[in-house]
Amino acid sequence: MPLLTAIRLLVSQALIISPEISVDYSRSGWSNLRRAIDIRNRITHPKAAQDLAVSDADLDLVASGLSWLAATVEYVMASTNLALVEYNEHARDLLERLIAGDAEALAEYQAALQQLEAEG
Repeated sequence: MPLLTAIRLLVSQALIISPEISVDYSRSGWSNLRRAIDIRNRITHPKAAQDLAVSDADLDLVASGLSWLAATVEYVMASTNLALVEYNEHARDLLERLIAGDAEALAEYQAALQQLEAEG
């Protein structure tokens, strides 16, 4: 799977866990990452000798694209980790209430179970 496709897939899957995530693909970092991949492909599979030349501008694009990728990965990971911590806290609380015989917790659990069964 191409890297750019994998990044978009990763973000779409992270949105399931943490819907408030917002990754802006219209910013220069994303376009610079795309261009960095083009540079990588050009020097890895040269068609002419000049394809092997890497300019300072090329290096700047690569650095910008890599910085965008690192910041985006860190943001997505932090967001999903926080969402999972909150989910686990809620699940732990619900379990403790169920063990204690809380009727409201039992009703909440049964409603969630019925919803899951209805969704199939």
